[in-house]
Amino acid sequence: MDLTGFWFAITLLGTPEYWGYFGLFSLAGYFLLRVLLRGNPGWKKAKPFIKRFLVIFLPSIALFFALMLGLKTFIFIPRPCTPCLDGAASCNPFCDTDSSFPSGHSGTIFVVFTSLYLTIRKRSSLALFIIPILVSFSRIALDVHTPLDVLAGALLGLIIPVLASKFLPKWHKLK
Repeated sequence: MDLTGFWFAITLLGTPEYWGYFGLFSLAGYFLLRVLLRGNPGWKKAKPFIKRFLVIFLPSIALFFALMLGLKTFIFIPRPCTPCLDGAASCNPFCDTDSSFPSGHSGTIFVVFTSLYLTIRKRSSLALFIIPILVSFSRIALDVHTPLDVLAGALLGLIIPVLASKFLPKWHKLK
């Protein structure tokens, strides 16, 4: 049974570009809602949650992207797959031509879910981490990353939001 389609669908959940755009649109949406829903009781209840998430998520995703691109540029480690360029005979259609280390998909999805977990602050929300684990595994299953690449991305994706939650909320005086 070929699970390639399944793993490709899972891996799309961690696409760094999608989450970068999500961050930009979320920030714009937050300021728009702040103006449009001022005084609305529902907004007053939701605003601290959204603000806390954005204060953790936005700097975390930006820092992760910068670190990921820097590491991919300065520590060029070839991918374990062959990209489909110039009619290569046995190639992997999911294989990119950039550096393998660290996994951007794994790191990105861990930044998202770690930021969400730190915002929710409930132990029961740890179950959400099945999604980043599946995305990370999908990168290995599609043979576009090694376990070391995925582990490095996941660790960066976990550590950066934790540090942001320790320092940034104090700066922004969030509870």
